[in-house]
Amino acid sequence: MLRVLVVLPYRLQMKLGRGLGRVAMKFLRERQRIATVNLRICFPELGDAEIQALVTKHFESLGMSVFELAMAWWLSTKKIEKLIHLEGIENITGPLHEGRGVVLLSGHFASIEFPGRLLAHNLKSPAAMYQPMHNPMVDQIIRRGRRGTNVALIPKNDIRQMIRTLRNGQMVW
Repeated sequence: MLRVLVVLPYRLQMKLGRGLGRVAMKFLRERQRIATVNLRICFPELGDAEIQALVTKHFESLGMSVFELAMAWWLSTKKIEKLIHLEGIENITGPLHEGRGVVLLSGHFASIEFPGRLLAHNLKSPAAMYQPMHNPMVDQIIRRGRRGTNVALIPKNDIRQMIRTLRNGQMVW
């Protein structure tokens, strides 16, 4: 279904994503509670209404990330390049051209699939560490979608594979 939805206009996808996030918030009460507690700890100066607004924005962002994931997996690179821009790629390509491995650290944000797609387009044989899912079906779906981006996937506990990849002069994200 997501593969079909990527043909919708971007603004409509984001609107649907925000709605999906709000619906999910109603059903994921424990996740809503965790987000609320975490935000209260991080921002003790904010009132209840402000915390709730941030929790709502968080869930909207999660809903939008479902559509962004689909776009990253199935949208053409040309269309993705119209949505996002990578800066500083030369900081990665320089050492790689010299045969040195590169470790790329980034935040794990909701839209993390987009930069992965462009990195795969701009670099030879990038690899990414990933957390295998507990649900084998979900894990298979994610690995299959990411495989389409030509990014080699390294399970997060496979340090030997990560080191081999770096020694081969490749990037590990």
